[in-house]
Parts: sequence; C-alpha cells; structure tokens
Amino acid sequence: MTEDMPKSVWWFEKLLWGSLLFGCLIAPLDWHRMVARAVHQGANEHIPDSLLTTEFEVMNIMVLAGLASTILLGLLFTWLAARRRINWVRWLLAAIFLLGLPAAFGNLTDVLPVNPTVAVLLILQAIVQATALVFVFLPSARPWFWKEEAGPASA
Repeated sequence: MTEDMPKSVWWFEKLLWGSLLFGCLIAPLDWHRMVARAVHQGANEHIPDSLLTTEFEVMNIMVLAGLASTILLGLLFTWLAARRRINWVRWLLAAIFLLGLPAAFGNLTDVLPVNPTVAVLLILQAIVQATALVFVFLPSARPWFWKEEAGPASA
C-alpha cells in the first residue's frame, strides 16, 4: 500500500483488479455464446450460409478485441483513480457501472439458462465492482483525490 493511501482506496484498487480477473475467467467460459450473439446481432438474412463461417471468424476477432479493450481500459482507469488520484475517473467508473447495470441484467437472463456457472460469476463480478465503488466514495477516500501533489524538490 502506498504510504499515505487510505485503506478504502487500497480496497477499491484491489477489488477492481479482482473484477477484471473475474472478466478474464468469464470470457473463456462464455466465449461461444458471446460470439454467437455477436453474429446473430449482425446477422443479415441475405448472407449465404457459406459466408457464415467467415462471419464467425471475424466475430471471434471482434469479441477478442472488445474484451482486450475493456480490460485495458479497466486497468488504466483503476490506475488513474487509485494511483494518480484523478477524481473524475472515479465518477466515470461509477457512471459506467450504473449505466451498464441494465445491460448486465439483460445479459444475465440470457446466460442463466445456458451456463449457470457464468451467471453466478457475473453476479459476483457485479458485487465486487459495486463494493469497490462504495470504498472509493467513502468519506475516508475523499481527501486522497483532493490532496495536492508535492511540487518539484527545491535544491
């Protein structure tokens, strides 16, 4: 833990990292459903069956790129909030979480009948994210984001 980092910010950081690990665990377990859903959402009834194989290959790459981007942005935002003390990032993370809840619950209803294990992991991931956000908005965390950085050392 950074020497003066509040424990609430420390827990926020660790929990968000844990949430990203949940995402890395969920992705391979739910891969085929995610790709099939992406193909279905982009499906056009005029696409010949012979091209569907190509479409699945393309969607594999697109889903992988989307997941990699999400994980990298999650790491960046966590670092910016916890280590660089950038206040607006914690608000952005809260907004992303709240705006994503309806989609997460919609996804949960799709996943539950197909793969209950993934559904449980998705619920746990959401709980971990919510807990992390509670920690970063506790009164003990506020001064961390208001504290001025020390200026350059004078000689």
